[in-house]
Amino acid sequence: MSDLQQQASDPNYSVWVSASAGTGKTKILTDRFLRLLITGVEPSNILCLTFTNAAAIEMQARINSRLKYLSLCNAEKLEEELFLMSGNKPSPQETENAKTLYDKILNSNEPLNIYTIHAFCQKILKTFPVEADITPEFKILEETKLQDIFLNIRNEIYLSDEHNDLIKILLNRFHEITLQDIFTEIIEQKIKFKKLFINTQIPKEIYNKRLALGELNNIYDKVKNLFAEYDLEIEPKEIFFTKDGKKRKSLLSKELIRKYPKLLLELEKITSEIYRLDELRRIEELEYHTNLLTKLAHIILKKYDSYKEENNLLDYDDLIYYTEKLLNNKTTHEWLLHKLESEINHILVDEAQDTSPLQWNIITTLITEFNAADKPQNVIPWLDHGIQEKIKKDWIPLQARGMTIFIVGDDKQSIFSFQGADLHNFSLVNEKLKANLTNANKKFKNITLEYSYRSCAEILQFTHNVLKNIKSDYPNLFLSDNPLISSFRTHQGIVTVWPLVTSEKQEELFWVLPEDYKNSKSAADLLIEKIVNFIKEQIESEEILPSTTNRISEKDFMILVRKRDEFSNNLIKELSKAKLKVEISDRINLKENLTIMDLMSVAKFVLLPDDDLNLAGLLKSPIIGMNEQQLYELLVNKNDNSLWDNLSAYEEIYAKLNSLIEIYKISTVENFFDLAVNNLNLRENLNAYNGDDSNNIINELLTLSKNYVNDIDNSLQGFVAWFENNDIYIKHDMEHSDKIRVMTVHGSKGLEAPIVILCDSTTLPVSNNKFIWDDKGEIFFSANAADTPRFLQELKEAEKLKDLQEYIRLLYVAMTRAKDQLIICGFSNKAAIPENCWYEITKKTFN
Repeated sequence: MSDLQQQASDPNYSVWVSASAGTGKTKILTDRFLRLLITGVEPSNILCLTFTNAAAIEMQARINSRLKYLSLCNAEKLEEELFLMSGNKPSPQETENAKTLYDKILNSNEPLNIYTIHAFCQKILKTFPVEADITPEFKILEETKLQDIFLNIRNEIYLSDEHNDLIKILLNRFHEITLQDIFTEIIEQKIKFKKLFINTQIPKEIYNKRLALGELNNIYDKVKNLFAEYDLEIEPKEIFFTKDGKKRKSLLSKELIRKYPKLLLELEKITSEIYRLDELRRIEELEYHTNLLTKLAHIILKKYDSYKEENNLLDYDDLIYYTEKLLNNKTTHEWLLHKLESEINHILVDEAQDTSPLQWNIITTLITEFNAADKPQNVIPWLDHGIQEKIKKDWIPLQARGMTIFIVGDDKQSIFSFQGADLHNFSLVNEKLKANLTNANKKFKNITLEYSYRSCAEILQFTHNVLKNIKSDYPNLFLSDNPLISSFRTHQGIVTVWPLVTSEKQEELFWVLPEDYKNSKSAADLLIEKIVNFIKEQIESEEILPSTTNRISEKDFMILVRKRDEFSNNLIKELSKAKLKVEISDRINLKENLTIMDLMSVAKFVLLPDDDLNLAGLLKSPIIGMNEQQLYELLVNKNDNSLWDNLSAYEEIYAKLNSLIEIYKISTVENFFDLAVNNLNLRENLNAYNGDDSNNIINELLTLSKNYVNDIDNSLQGFVAWFENNDIYIKHDMEHSDKIRVMTVHGSKGLEAPIVILCDSTTLPVSNNKFIWDDKGEIFFSANAADTPRFLQELKEAEKLKDLQEYIRLLYVAMTRAKDQLIICGFSNKAAIPENCWYEITKKTFN
């Protein structure tokens, strides 16, 4: 253990650790917890907050494993282990503690206090429901039911006479798909809206003033009359603005200026007034649309809150919201901290860069408290960004208890802004914590870890150079420190940037021949082919990997993409076809999974055999396995009959499909898929074509259908409709997989692999957010670019910059998953790709 790691885990200091990827963050966190226990701190006095359930489980397992190991050591070995952990000779009491802690914790009724922030909040609210003003026996609302609940709320609002006028206005102004996106965004940002509604009066009637528009149209009429004098038929607005609402650089063409020089002078006299009135018009439009949609959000969330209250439910956002509100209630603050089941003397926070402002408020409340004289003096803001909670300047740690704080994070790895993570608060809390601890004469250290135990030197140097070049070429895109981390490993690594893959060029004809279309390959297909061949060649080489000292196998590969889409699905399919073992994904949307899509085609077929489109897909699926030629002949010869009517000529296929119909007749939703899959040996076909993991996916569908019967209905048709209207995700443990892992960069956080292939590298992030929030928590909605005021355009540009900054941090996370080899590749069907996309940035550094 390095000197810095020993300092970071020293229980006598409060520490803020900056831990770049692979620098042993989890080990330090574990050692810190262990050293607190060994020095005599009661387990109930230590709280550790992690980002995921998997991290909490891993921490519990590591601590228990280490304590068990220490309990079995002889005296000499135990002293050696404790010395390695701390750098100091252990006292007799510490040695005794280390020897007996495993039995003590094993026989305790209470588990170690290692929670996700949501699980910790749930524990607090279960303890103090009355003080939190919630029902004592609340249940947690399952995320799989959210979409169904909001679909019912949306339908209820649409059909309600009470909201008929509002819905009519919205449907007249927005496409139904846009309105659906707005509904979704309101749901995703419900906590922001909840905060907004505390201080915002929702108007009963909403009017579009359009005062500026009236004045503007009067001037436009004068411009029309002016044009008439010159026999010109030009729409006045087009003279001053482009189609997307930007000011024109030149009011008239060179030809018109030459012909009518006085006209230009007349127009220039009124230009500033037109620009002023148009800006006012945009502000009026913005206010109108924002009020409309804020009212819609209020209606949606009021109905949602009523549903939860009637069913005694809290969702995960509620856990954070009510806990933060409870702990910052001045009347109960001190009493609550005192009455918590066990006093919290030592707090450890993992992945601090992914903590949201509300979550920070909970943590900072726990690590600070008022002086005994609780007077409202020297009040200063603790966290901003619209959160107006205040803390006194003389808040200090709980000195009497020897309280310590340990926070570990890395701003370069902050990639979860869509979950509320905010780097501004990350740095702000560091500054405030340091100031408060220093003022209270408490020991505090900022420590930056300097060694990577994961990646070899070549990968670390390349990653450092990439970020260095970004800072040089695009100073606003990467704001974090960029220390060059040394590698603990001594073997040589490999970094490769493959040439960009483009589409095969076809001879240009007046029309595309079917054979040419069929045989041509897209850029994506060509890259997939190259990746599959590369992996096969690497495995067949039987080369020994330095990091594992074993021959290369499937489990050594991690393939990273930015998003799950057709490319990643086709990649998985081709890897499976090549007989390579592949893990489907870290987080799977069942609706988009090939195996599930095939089984849902089965359900749709038994419900409606004459649906030709669905049946054609089912016939080509691995469940039936009809080839292209057979299907073509079937379609050509079907005449006016349905495909199902014509299938009788294919006796074996017809019999198999008919048996599915017979199974449907005698089954319920609960056992239909079970009977179909097991009686017709569908697992084997699906595994062979879609990958070995199809078994687990099929089991998820069987469980889902049983839960549907218990919770909702017993209709197969109802189940199909419910399934298609909901995005249902399942998570996989990818860390211990023995297969090729194809996953998103977000899903790879915390994982590693000897060989990493980053292949989705040629596109930039695109924000589809309809609402824009400012730093004060105010909301704005602009219907289109032509109606967007200047200040909102600036806000949008600031949001776009934040997205690009996170895009660069995502690249850092992707590159630092690699231990031995990092391969960056990409594809494009266009002549050029964005200059600041991952591929161009890394290629420039590589060259």
